Amino acid sequence: MTKYKFKTTERFVIWQSYDCKCYFCGEPMEFFDVTIDHLLPENLLDKQEELTKTLNKYGLESNFNINSFENWAPCHQRCNNKKKTKTYIALEEILLNAKNKAGQIRNAYSKLISDRKKSILIVSFLSWIEEKQISFDDISLAFQMLKLPYAVNINNINPKELSYVKDCWRATGLDDRDGMIHVVNGHRSGIVPASSNPCASEWECPRCHEYGPWNGSQCLSCGGFSQNLE
Repeated sequence: MTKYKFKTTERFVIWQSYDCKCYFCGEPMEFFDVTIDHLLPENLLDKQEELTKTLNKYGLESNFNINSFENWAPCHQRCNNKKKTKTYIALEEILLNAKNKAGQIRNAYSKLISDRKKSILIVSFLSWIEEKQISFDDISLAFQMLKLPYAVNINNINPKELSYVKDCWRATGLDDRDGMIHVVNGHRSGIVPASSNPCASEWECPRCHEYGPWNGSQCLSCGGFSQNLE
């Protein structure tokens, strides 16, 4: 049997529908802590006779789907491990445990409410990655841009300083201190000189004779390396 691999969106809607709590212990939990428990264990799919008896025991239809929203619930990993493949849950014990932890649960739940927006945003990012709407390179580039204090200088860039750069490259920031312009093309990022007349001895690629953009010692126009590392 191949275990079901949950999608991020499935995990999220299950977690949200249970009010962001573990169904087993009743405690609230962050989305990062969520595992999905099969109420009827998934290994029943390999035990047809036992599956039939279990479905009859709980009054379920013979076509009940083990891997469906009807059989999934959010759970802490520790609670999931404790339950393992058992199908019977002592409701009285769970209710008593929830009562004893009520104060702690309320405090944790208050914190969870404030963190929920963050969880939703992260779920959106993960879903976009799964659906190939954005790539890891896109996210990496976004974080690179956020870390650039000189990005606010972008309006100070003279268009003539980019006249020798191919049109596919877009400026994201100007580093006045080092005399460099940071550029991106949607897949990679690099630097070019903040000059309308770059010095050939410092910036010209020995292979393609373009002036970058450079990513360290590699020319991103042709993939060649500076003479110092060849």
